Amino acid sequence: MKKLHMLLATGAAALIAAAPVPAADSPLASLAFLAGHCWTTVIDGGRETDTHCYEWMHGGRQLRDRHVVQGDKPDYSGETVYAFNGERKRVEYRYWNSEGGLSDGYLEVASDGTLRFLDDRYVGTDGAVYTFSSEVARAADGQYRILTRFKEGDAWKDMWTREFTRAEKTAAPAP
Repeated sequence: MKKLHMLLATGAAALIAAAPVPAADSPLASLAFLAGHCWTTVIDGGRETDTHCYEWMHGGRQLRDRHVVQGDKPDYSGETVYAFNGERKRVEYRYWNSEGGLSDGYLEVASDGTLRFLDDRYVGTDGAVYTFSSEVARAADGQYRILTRFKEGDAWKDMWTREFTRAEKTAAPAP
């Protein structure tokens, strides 16, 4: 039985490694560095980790990000799917989380390669609406930095900056 589990795990890892990669001119090409890897950051004063695992879907036409925050509180998890919207001619995304909230937004790529996640409109189960924006910059190979802001009235305020490092594991976290 142990050999079967190892064989299945090896086969799953091979499938992830062999996952299709979109062409360089694909609208999702700017996200390709994330795919097939998990990325982790330490948050809340070192008491929690946030791990995001990315995988291609439907032959590289969409990218899925499943994440879980683990630590001294109950786990918090979510899933984002990125896809090209042909009508709007842009990459858009939808995020769902374990608390029942969801958000939608879109991606722009700056001339310096910074990924800008804009008009992120989050709606909680209580109906409260929040607007966020984030910028992702590759700090080095195997690392990226994300700066997230929220809108309060007409002003944007910094919410957090987090440094993510590519983790060893490639399996997506449990939902």
